[in-house]
Amino acid sequence: MVLDGRIYFIDIRQGITDFKMEDFFKKFLYTGVGLASLTAEKLQESIDDLVGKGKLSEKEGKKILNNFYDSTEAKKDEFESKLKEIADQMKDRFNFASLAEVDQLKARVAELEAKLEKMEGKNGADEPSEAE
Repeated sequence: MVLDGRIYFIDIRQGITDFKMEDFFKKFLYTGVGLASLTAEKLQESIDDLVGKGKLSEKEGKKILNNFYDSTEAKKDEFESKLKEIADQMKDRFNFASLAEVDQLKARVAELEAKLEKMEGKNGADEPSEAE
């Protein structure tokens, strides 16, 4: 459910919970990083095993690992780019305020509060006190 530009999920057990897109993307990204790390470890183990059995030279093993790491790095950059594109589309679709817009609004609210306090101070000084 979308309400006031925010996404909410209704969980029957816990009621309505606020869903933060940033947390979702972080978890998604960390899952991908964990998977890549696990894959790299397993690949390293497999290559070490093949080198140990003499079925693959060390040079070939290093080449395979370097190709894997280069490919993984390229895919990571592609993934990050795609993720940013999706985040930008969601921001535009749900009309989220940017940090700059939020900062401008905070400054404007502070300015208006200061003016209001000033006005209340003037009105309070002109009015006779209740003790008189």
